[in-house]
Amino acid sequence: MTNPTAKQHFLPQFYLKRFANDKNFIQILDLKNWRLCSPRPYPSVGYEKYFYAAETGIQDEISQNVEKWLSAYENMLAKELPRIIEKILNFEHIDEDDKYTLSVLICMLWLRSPKMREWLNKMEENLAKQIMSFYVPQRVDSYQKSTGKNISEELRKKLIKSFEEKTYSLKFNNAQHLKFMTEELGVGTPGFTNMFFGHNWKIYIAKGKERFVTSDGPVVEWWLPPKTFYGPDFFDRDKYFALTPEILVEMTSPYPQKQDKIKRETLFEDKDHKVTIFNMLLSAHANNYVYSADKNILERLLFGRKNPGELEKIYYLKYEHPWVLHRKDKKNVKL
Repeated sequence: MTNPTAKQHFLPQFYLKRFANDKNFIQILDLKNWRLCSPRPYPSVGYEKYFYAAETGIQDEISQNVEKWLSAYENMLAKELPRIIEKILNFEHIDEDDKYTLSVLICMLWLRSPKMREWLNKMEENLAKQIMSFYVPQRVDSYQKSTGKNISEELRKKLIKSFEEKTYSLKFNNAQHLKFMTEELGVGTPGFTNMFFGHNWKIYIAKGKERFVTSDGPVVEWWLPPKTFYGPDFFDRDKYFALTPEILVEMTSPYPQKQDKIKRETLFEDKDHKVTIFNMLLSAHANNYVYSADKNILERLLFGRKNPGELEKIYYLKYEHPWVLHRKDKKNVKL
């Protein structure tokens, strides 16, 4: 393998660059420790070593093949995006081809994120645990018989309890995530790109003093607590994506009425609070880090977290409180 790519970005550099300052440095808010980090050149964030390998951090041929696959789309997007962004900022017509190109970008970022990998692995773990919780005593006894190993009755009971109560962890490699990402993008074929395209879209343009942030999980999904056992489908989950510091795309359900055109709203200084509330939402659903060219924006998010004010209250009541009540109701349900 000649000159393998080790630094594998899940955030494309052409995207991150728009959130960097004129010296190509990006400001970072560490959500785990709730502190500001030292600014860094934008290519030095949004990646992991051999992120697209079967085992993260371990060089293999799979990671290089995925890199090549992604590069083909990234080259196309990097070429087309400046034209589309200019059209948005100049309030020109955004046609279906433009919307589809943006859908490819949003879908690609959604699929390749660390959060998507964690979600898929968790889903696989839950399924495996559910299967393993059936007929546990028989499984343990069958294992002893087939291997010829004898275990004490005490250990047998502990194993049975652990499997039945699912009090153990399973670890998976990246195979499921890589397969899902490469098969479900669906450019020109059935896939999630078409589903992002199928949402109703509204574009917010920040023209006041505030600007949008991005994160290591730039495509945010949010929905109201489910009222049925199955919960919301893909279209019932609203999506939010900061395309640039000036542009945020909101995608909502096409039901009961599909809109024909993309709506737009310009947020002047008197609506800076809307930008701030969107930033709270983007930050709350990040994986580990929030990014911006403006240190002051991140400082205000940090200050609001530690000293909630009126805007934090508005955000909480709209986005967090319904889920607090939902979890409380579930806890109080008597089975």
